[in-house]
Amino acid sequence: MLPVIAVIAYGDQTRSAGAPYNLGSCYGNGKSPRDEASCAAFASKIQSYCNVNDPECCLGSDPNEHFVYPAQYDGQATGFVVDRYHAS
Repeated sequence: MLPVIAVIAYGDQTRSAGAPYNLGSCYGNGKSPRDEASCAAFASKIQSYCNVNDPECCLGSDPNEHFVYPAQYDGQATGFVVDRYHAS
C-alpha cells in the first residue's frame, strides 16, 4: 500500500479554528468541528481551504461560496501536492 502524501480539503464541515493547515479567509469553526488531536500527526500533509462566507465550513451566509474553491485555490493546492510528492 502506498502512503498518503497530501490531503486537500475544500469547505470542510469538520474544520476547527486554529488548525495549522487551515487556509482561506475563515478563522472560525465549521458545522461540526473535529478534535484536532485526531489530525495532529498528519498536519504537515494537509491543506484545508475555507472562505468566511461559506455556510458549511465557516457558518457564513452565502451557499454559493461553497463552490468557488477549485477556481480559487486549485493552483495553490496542486503546488502543495507536487511539493509533497517530491519530498516523499
